[in-house]
Amino acid sequence: MIKRKISLFLAVFMLISMLAGCNVNEIGYMNLSAEMNKLTQIEIKNSTQIEIPKEITGKDVNSKLDIDIQGEANIDDFNKAYLNLNIKFELDGKGNTSPIKFMMIDNKFYVSKNILSEMLKFRDDLNLELDETEVLIAEKLVEELKDVEYIVLPNQYGISGMEELKNSNISVTYKDNKAIIESAKKYLTNAFKGFESKFIKKTGNGYIMELNAKDVWSFVSRLVKYISENKELIFDETIKYLETVYANMEIKEGAEAVDTKSAIEEFKALKEDFYKGIDEIYKSIETMETEDKEELDKIINMFGQSYLKNEIYKEGNTYGQKIDAKIIVEGILSGSIKSKTTISPKAVKNALAPNKAITTEEIDELNKKLENKYNPVKIIEISWYRDYPEDGADIDIYRANGNADYTNQPYVMKDGRIYLPFEDIFEVLVEKNQWYWSAENNRAYFLLSDGQEFYMEGLTINGEAMIRVKDFEQLGFTVEYIQGEDFSLARIIKNK
Repeated sequence: MIKRKISLFLAVFMLISMLAGCNVNEIGYMNLSAEMNKLTQIEIKNSTQIEIPKEITGKDVNSKLDIDIQGEANIDDFNKAYLNLNIKFELDGKGNTSPIKFMMIDNKFYVSKNILSEMLKFRDDLNLELDETEVLIAEKLVEELKDVEYIVLPNQYGISGMEELKNSNISVTYKDNKAIIESAKKYLTNAFKGFESKFIKKTGNGYIMELNAKDVWSFVSRLVKYISENKELIFDETIKYLETVYANMEIKEGAEAVDTKSAIEEFKALKEDFYKGIDEIYKSIETMETEDKEELDKIINMFGQSYLKNEIYKEGNTYGQKIDAKIIVEGILSGSIKSKTTISPKAVKNALAPNKAITTEEIDELNKKLENKYNPVKIIEISWYRDYPEDGADIDIYRANGNADYTNQPYVMKDGRIYLPFEDIFEVLVEKNQWYWSAENNRAYFLLSDGQEFYMEGLTINGEAMIRVKDFEQLGFTVEYIQGEDFSLARIIKNK
């Protein structure tokens, strides 16, 4: 199954990426893009201006966001790609004090810790509704990280959104990335020979792609028709492309290599499904352009003033890209962006991973500790239906500032008393260094401020530690119960 999904992902990606078409200008556009992609050690500069509508920000006027990025990259070894960026931004005239640094080293992502203080400074602009207590906790968090330089972000699959690959323990190693790029060029040329996008023009030193709503629909309609009329050619060329890609990749699921030959065979088995699917899409488009033409024209006219301009060029040994786009819905601006990026050859030496770094998981744990200290839990309400234990217990956690968190947890009844997962309750009521669970004798041990230690009996159910709610009275909490005919509610109240 996972092999088929990888193949489908690659195939769909290539079908979408053939935006250029195959006339003289489009081949030139593709060749210049490929030439740019061959650079492996580069200097990067980017300047971007974004206009954010007031309807989104809630302000009286549209907001202006300016972003400046400068850095370098080394992708000689695609599996150990190196990226180092300095990012500065300005929102409505207010900018970050020092650049936010973003790095990728040995397939790990790092961001400088000042991103936290900058987010705190821009909390109103970012619509982060924080009360005084939450601001205090955020400030204390920044103070606690005084000796930290970087935050380690989740791995590359998590960031790119390929959550299924991450959870499936899939790893991909590239043997020859240049061969994959050349294969993509060949694929587009062979599979879409004769198809023209009709919106790429030659400039003095490059090419420009210009699109509006009408052009986009025309392109999609013609593309689907072309694929439908040439589905055998496109499918066969896609298979050839995938074979080249797999030959230059090593895919592992856990410690075992994925059989790429069987992956190709699985994809070949989808041929008839592909043929049927693309024909159905083509028929739907034909219907929209004939029977539903009036409604289609309304949608196109709604976005009629929107446009996208994407220019790539070369000046000396520097490559550049300019983007100018606006989304306008029924004459109202919904957003705009202008961007200029240049990349130039540069000798880049990979830096070592920073020593003073902390993971996002460690930050979460530290933030929980600070929240329990400065915004402690006052009441925990636990409600459950005795006849439906499979539904679990609903737990509402109320803190000092009035904020409430909700969770649902499994529970166990023994001798008429409810038991809940040990850590889920204790981590919000008692400091972590004041207790621990002993799996040997099913006990929770506590160390009091006067140095005395005592314990509460618990249960282990399916490997999970459970503790009796009533026993919180031993820690100085008040436990109240409300019993209904089939519904029960317990309150754990922190005494002053």
